[in-house]
Amino acid sequence: MTAITPPDLHGRERERADLDALILAAAASRSGVRVLVGEPGAGKTALLDYAATRAGGFTVLAARGVPSESRLPFAALHRLVRPLTPLVDGLPEPQRRALAVALGRAEGPAPDRFLISVAVLSLLSEAAERGPVLAVADDAHWMDAPSLDALAFAAARLEAEGVALLAARRPDHPPVFQGLPTAQVGGLEAEAAGRLVRERARGPVGEAVCARLVAHTGGNPLALREIVDGLTPDQLAGRTALPRPLPVGPGLERAYLDRVAALPEDTRTLLLLAAVESEIDAATLVRAAAHARIDVSAIEAAEAAGLVQLSEAGVRFRHPLMRSAVHQGAGLTRRRWAHQVLAETSGPPDRRSWHRAAAALEPDAGLAAELEATAVRARVRSGYAAAAVALERAAELTPAAAQRGRRLVAAAWDRWQAGHTDLAVHLLDRAGRPTGVEADAGSARPSGDDPGRPAPERTGDTAPERAADPGEPEGAEDAGGPEEAGDPDEIAFLSGVIGLRVGATGTAYESLLSAARLPDPARALRALMGAAEAASYAGDLVRLATAARRAGSLGDTPGARAALMRAYLAALAEAASGDLSRAVGPLRQVVDAAGLVADPDALGWAGTAALMLGDDEAAHAISSRAVALARARGAVTAVPQALELLVYSELWTGRLGMAGANALEGLRLATDTGQLNCVCHLHALLALHAAIEGDEHACRERAQAALARAREHRIGLAAAVATWALAFSDLSAGRYGQASQRLTRMSRADAGLGHGAITLLSAPHYVEAAVRDGDRERAARALEAFRTWAETVGSPWARALVERCRALLAPERDAGEHYLAALELHARGERDFERARTALLYGAHLRHRRRREEARDHLREAAEVFERLGAARWRQRAAAELRAAGEPVSGPGSSIGEVLTAQQLQIARFVAEGATNREIAARLFVSPRTVDYHVRNIFTKLGITSRAELIRSAASSLTAPGV
Repeated sequence: MTAITPPDLHGRERERADLDALILAAAASRSGVRVLVGEPGAGKTALLDYAATRAGGFTVLAARGVPSESRLPFAALHRLVRPLTPLVDGLPEPQRRALAVALGRAEGPAPDRFLISVAVLSLLSEAAERGPVLAVADDAHWMDAPSLDALAFAAARLEAEGVALLAARRPDHPPVFQGLPTAQVGGLEAEAAGRLVRERARGPVGEAVCARLVAHTGGNPLALREIVDGLTPDQLAGRTALPRPLPVGPGLERAYLDRVAALPEDTRTLLLLAAVESEIDAATLVRAAAHARIDVSAIEAAEAAGLVQLSEAGVRFRHPLMRSAVHQGAGLTRRRWAHQVLAETSGPPDRRSWHRAAAALEPDAGLAAELEATAVRARVRSGYAAAAVALERAAELTPAAAQRGRRLVAAAWDRWQAGHTDLAVHLLDRAGRPTGVEADAGSARPSGDDPGRPAPERTGDTAPERAADPGEPEGAEDAGGPEEAGDPDEIAFLSGVIGLRVGATGTAYESLLSAARLPDPARALRALMGAAEAASYAGDLVRLATAARRAGSLGDTPGARAALMRAYLAALAEAASGDLSRAVGPLRQVVDAAGLVADPDALGWAGTAALMLGDDEAAHAISSRAVALARARGAVTAVPQALELLVYSELWTGRLGMAGANALEGLRLATDTGQLNCVCHLHALLALHAAIEGDEHACRERAQAALARAREHRIGLAAAVATWALAFSDLSAGRYGQASQRLTRMSRADAGLGHGAITLLSAPHYVEAAVRDGDRERAARALEAFRTWAETVGSPWARALVERCRALLAPERDAGEHYLAALELHARGERDFERARTALLYGAHLRHRRRREEARDHLREAAEVFERLGAARWRQRAAAELRAAGEPVSGPGSSIGEVLTAQQLQIARFVAEGATNREIAARLFVSPRTVDYHVRNIFTKLGITSRAELIRSAASSLTAPGV
């Protein structure tokens, strides 16, 4: 590419080189993202324009954030993807439907916001099939939250599509596009800044003057341009003194207002209307001007002064600082007058309601109801943030205290759905306690002298004024009146739901148990399920039993899902009391009911029931179905929770490769959706996965990450799994004493730091470690509890481990019969990893008994299974025993699981199942181009050339346990 520098871009060699590299990479089908972060006027827009000049042959998509549209869900996304509208019909059906509803092209229920995000990713990928794409999001800090969520989701997953996504935002706004590659755009260096000053001045500039301007502006290009425009030729040349202070920073806005003050009154009024609406469309401006009895042509004077740009679309300020200056400089009274005019003349009903709300001074039940209706419409399009803002303002305008509290709770639900946890908690706090009468803003009432003209400017106006985005409804501080607390049970329900995913388990439990008083039995039952889940996460049997037994007092709730919940709670009540035999019946009812429900949450409970029964086959089938349903529906928030259960079943049935890949995917999605307790649990499961594979460093790292949050939030389940992982790593390395000590401490830990179920399931490992460490008495006690459970559920693999533990505890001469019994039971189960460990222990026993030929058969089998599963450390131990038994051992081979990355392994498995690239992309929430990129790399790594060859040669190994 030939170097092209826009006329007003000075310096920026480093930034231009970075953008050039991104454009070149996109042209070569390698995607890239860059978020430019800088102060107003730093030159972010100029750099974005530079990138556009470099993108010859690209499809260029562009949108700019507009403050007045920041509350309109998907407004920015609609602007950005409008040129791609013809491609929407080619998306998969769920994505097409979701995106059509979000963009207002179709009616329907509110789609999952992450399904919309996946649709945006697919749409960009589809566009890139026709050539490289440059997507530009300027002033991203003013874009609506749903659009930002969708773009950020897509940006984080761009890889091999040929899409360059550039965004610009200010550093002093709440951060957007967090976690994406950023580039700081600061002031110009002295030389480049000096060139800009001299070019702008079009006349002589004194060296001392130039140096002072650069120093005082910090090299900010916009500030330099604006200050040069405001100085006289004599001042620039150094013949007369510069003004003090120089109009920089806040003074720059004052300089803007000085330019506005020189305009005719009618022009200033139209500028105010444009500032209140932002990028006001031409039709609205004409109607507003007529309402104010102003000739609309008066706006042309502002264009001549270089303040705005006029087009058939409407009015656009040349820079956001100008609009902000006009808006803030007008004063509260004049701004409210402007909102009143626009409330009478705006087109869409939602905009009229917003302007009326901005102008309102007193509670207004009708207007509050209108705002609530706008919230409902926003929510249908997954615009939860916009719905929340509307409900918050509606609550402020609501005269009836009970209604006010209800709307605050509803706003909190929307904030939670939008991912604004802190704001949701703040709203619940407001809804949960009455507040006093707020400040009276009567002194700020618009003048009634002339309803068709703005009130005269007033000095010394002391009306309270909140620091809000220009264009945001004003007057929130004027609602007045005491707030009555919202429904405490509804508040408790949402508090518990939030706490269960991001907070302390004990607090979540109390909130959800309190919410079980809700009059709706179905909602109360769901609250009890949440309370039981919180107690289970904590490992608190007392609270678990309390929540489970409460279900019996609820009214009847029809339906298969409710029946499943009731059976599950009944089973938990019996299990928590210690009577496992009475829990088995309800647990089997839950597993049987799984076929009657099609809900990821309910299937998650059924999968847990299967694990409690030791039924690996049912647990894997149910949890796989839960994941598939969540994927098919685009319910991204449900996928990580379903994957947690799937990973458990995969770990112990030897599907180690898929367990690792699924755990990493769950971790990524849980992080994306802010489910930090789920993140904690998945870290613990990844630690256990690393321990099984023999990666000590990864095990410690993952376990420490899990334990840090688990201890803080009393997540006993994650703490216990992480401790088990560390103990198993010790056991693998022969550190029997450390392993025994860890598991002993875990078994004695209080609720919130340990977990009875994990203590039970880890008992066979504790028995092995304790026996090797010489503590046979404690080992025998631990075995007794595990034996009781194994015999109660009748699981072959569990009974096999009982026999293996008996072999370890038995005199050497009697151990053999228990090992043989264990291997016979293992043959009827699916836990290949534990079968191989039993074979290893038996082989070592036979070798010590000098029965080397028999030993080699079992050791060889163990080594082969460990190699297939990718359990490197255990394979090494089996190989060492084989060599000691007199058999030479070659180095390990390379299984598919060792050759491919976790994501490639998932993709290869889906290919082997016959899925297309588009279907795989929909399942993994990536783009088809990324899938194609990985498929090509899979072919290279495996030495094959076609999908058919992959299906023929690898299907069995990709779907078998161990991969």
